Amino acid sequence: YTGYGFGFSKTTTSLFDKDITISGIYHCPFLQFNTGWVGLAKEHIDVGFGLKTGCFITSFSKIQTNIKGNATSPETQVSTFKEIVPLIEPQIFIRFGGKKLKGSLRVGYCTFFNMGNFDYSPINVSLGMTYKFEFKR
Repeated sequence: YTGYGFGFSKTTTSLFDKDITISGIYHCPFLQFNTGWVGLAKEHIDVGFGLKTGCFITSFSKIQTNIKGNATSPETQVSTFKEIVPLIEPQIFIRFGGKKLKGSLRVGYCTFFNMGNFDYSPINVSLGMTYKFEFKR
């Protein structure tokens, strides 16, 4: 299947005499393939593997304030960067519960290619619910 994610991110850190804030929006169109087993344990457990590929499209600003001991007139530098970065994220998932309604746990490990010095957390954990619709023919 295919999908599209987007959001806003902001992080602030202080390092020696500098305050650094990076913030902005991101978009992530993706294509994902899943495979696995459904209906295990009398239809109460599903397990599987997935492979997500896509692009992480960023539009971020970096604000760096050099305090240098003079808090009344700090020196500020602003830079912006826009990037399109390919990504790949292998995933494993498990769904458990009733025959139609199940809770799900998904764990993925995302790798960005050519991301440069951008810090990110590669582990992705999500919780969700799945409902199985049945249509009679």
